[in-house]
Amino acid sequence: MSRYVGRPWRSRFLRAPKLALELAANPAFVPLGDLADVTLGLKTGADSFFFVQPVERVPTGTRFGEGGSRVEVVVRGYNGWEGPISARDMLPVVRNPHELIADGRRSFVVGRRTVAFYLYPRPRAPRDGLADYIERAVHDGVHQTALVRSNADPQWWFRQVRALVRPAWVLPYNSAYDYVAWDNPARAVINGRFVGVEPRPAVDSDLLGAILNSTFVAATRLLEGVATGAEGAYDVGPPAARSMRIPDPRHLAPAARPSILSALAEMRAVNEAAPAPDREAQVGDLRHRLDLAVAVGLGLGEGDAAALVGRLYESYARWRGAVEEVEAAVRVNRRVAHRAGTTRGESPIQSAARRTWEAVAPSARLLPRDLLRPTDDFERVVTSRRVRFPAQTPLFEPGRVEVDGGTTVDLGSWDRVIYLSMLVALGFQSPYAIPKDHAQADAVVRAYEAERSDVRMRAEAVAREFVAGRDLPQVVEAAEQLWMRACRAAGMGDIRG
Repeated sequence: MSRYVGRPWRSRFLRAPKLALELAANPAFVPLGDLADVTLGLKTGADSFFFVQPVERVPTGTRFGEGGSRVEVVVRGYNGWEGPISARDMLPVVRNPHELIADGRRSFVVGRRTVAFYLYPRPRAPRDGLADYIERAVHDGVHQTALVRSNADPQWWFRQVRALVRPAWVLPYNSAYDYVAWDNPARAVINGRFVGVEPRPAVDSDLLGAILNSTFVAATRLLEGVATGAEGAYDVGPPAARSMRIPDPRHLAPAARPSILSALAEMRAVNEAAPAPDREAQVGDLRHRLDLAVAVGLGLGEGDAAALVGRLYESYARWRGAVEEVEAAVRVNRRVAHRAGTTRGESPIQSAARRTWEAVAPSARLLPRDLLRPTDDFERVVTSRRVRFPAQTPLFEPGRVEVDGGTTVDLGSWDRVIYLSMLVALGFQSPYAIPKDHAQADAVVRAYEAERSDVRMRAEAVAREFVAGRDLPQVVEAAEQLWMRACRAAGMGDIRG
């Protein structure tokens, strides 16, 4: 028997396009981890402090980081603080994939002007605006949080020295149908929603980046990623990304390389990531040219390359179509559930109990409300829910009950003690409204016991339409709890005494 090594078998054999298995077995495909260092993006421990946003236009040509421009940029940061911080104490950063979408188009290149900056002060005593900003954070104890301390320079806590990731290529940690490798020429810092790819010295960075944007990788990443709550979305963290088998750029046919690099250059020029095949296997011209060039690079003739790419698109489209149909069905089910008053988290037992109670409710009495009159007089009794009720009528002082701390409350009669017991069983909270009339208290309690028995009997008869066997008692119990909830919502009387 083979040893289980934790591979995502559901993705590999139930969800991914079947052609992806064939591609991954091709000796021309190798794990991405053999070609590049694959690293999770930065985890700061205090994003609200370390990520700041400019509130004024940044001068053209501003260079960031130590040795950058002697320019101060007015930024907004932690707890709404605003002030000037030197460009030399910040670095460009991308915090999430949404920042790489403009006018509905997914960018291909991480620009030099990002929408936010990562605070990365020079290793020296802070001055001016930076000093004020850091003092604000220290006052709130930001520097004492565990991850901030773990990442900090031993002398300057506000300068993080661990997990600073500025890769050549940026992959999404979570991705749906379009799997993008963003070009990062400015070496912007990435955070933990991304995975960084830094090619090894013997690997051509441009060839690797182009391949990562091909449909071949869009398919094979499905073998390693882990499906999330959304059907088409996969988590592809560093371990999964390292395991992805992709065409080896070191062994591509030399004649194919110019075509691959030409497609990459056009992606950079238009600054738009090429969408993956849709459910009809339709793709844009730029992606098609890139995929054909990669297929030729694998050693195939033009005809065989076109046939392989066509099979790839059809396989990916079948997978995508099936997933989109599931998503559409889920959306319909959610709408139906919403109209029915259910939620995604509702268990079958809860659902059956709710339907059972809806059938029983019209004829159920809500106690004690339904037996109380506007003219009834009540006593206000304040006590905790931890009341010790005797199992039977005590011989002496039958109206006394023991509460927390050994103290007692005298209700005057056993009938009123049992009434309080009923209110506690129904789930009411202190202060309790107890009729001053002992006989009325007794009558309500007797009616409550009869009604509770009747609700359970009718609930069991109705529930048999939905469930059977061991589930039946659970549904009846849950339906009874819904009756009790309705009793509480109806109230326990007007406390006037």
